[in-house]
Amino acid sequence: MNAFDRYRFDLQGFIVLRGVLDPDEVRRAARAFEWALEETPRQDRHTKKSGEIRLENLLAWGPDVVRLLDHPAVIDVLRDVVDEGFRLDHAYALWHPQGAGQIGLHGGGPTPAGGAFYTCANGRIRTGLTAVGWALVDPPPAGGGFMVVPGSHKAALEFPPEDEERVRAELAVAVPLNAGDAVVFTEAVMHGALPWAGDAPRMALFFKYAPGWAAWGGRPSALLRYTHANWHVPEGLTKRQRLILEPPYAHSRAPVL
Repeated sequence: MNAFDRYRFDLQGFIVLRGVLDPDEVRRAARAFEWALEETPRQDRHTKKSGEIRLENLLAWGPDVVRLLDHPAVIDVLRDVVDEGFRLDHAYALWHPQGAGQIGLHGGGPTPAGGAFYTCANGRIRTGLTAVGWALVDPPPAGGGFMVVPGSHKAALEFPPEDEERVRAELAVAVPLNAGDAVVFTEAVMHGALPWAGDAPRMALFFKYAPGWAAWGGRPSALLRYTHANWHVPEGLTKRQRLILEPPYAHSRAPVL
């Protein structure tokens, strides 16, 4: 990132990368999503109260999704804000149909002591769990999708949960993402989603990264996380992709180049 983008990320807690995927790349990733939605057994779908369906096993969706794991557009951002030796902690996809409700706000200050920390000292940003969200569908005119409370990753006071609707109305902002855009945000920033008001369902992919020495989830390896009786980690992963999928450790961990 350049100096302006670092300033923006430190100020807001997120940065949007516009037009990272071209229309053909979006179509191929969306086809992989639709295939996974059809092939995933019902017991392996996580349906939320708001109506969205959460799918995992993204590494089994084929090369058009696997390539997003270390897409060149996000590598430098992650090295700048997470760690030179960052790793994938987990990933999932959200299918959000028309009329599905909002996703509640979560995250925000004071900076957690756990895996979603945020620091900036001596000109260096360092984050714990950090997300890259990929949009595969344009936002509807009536709205919906990702929203965030800018700057809340540095808040010194607890979020008053009884005032969530007021926070959503007065402090949160919608971040419309067109198909092919990516948003990188620290999990320490308060975020959620607006109700989806489009005819076409929202399809979004989320890859969650951590410093190479840290883990957010309970399983030590993303490779193990995505191994399932009905799924297989694909052959042909690059050396860099395998490095990103290694379990957490600190000593002699190679940087992601």
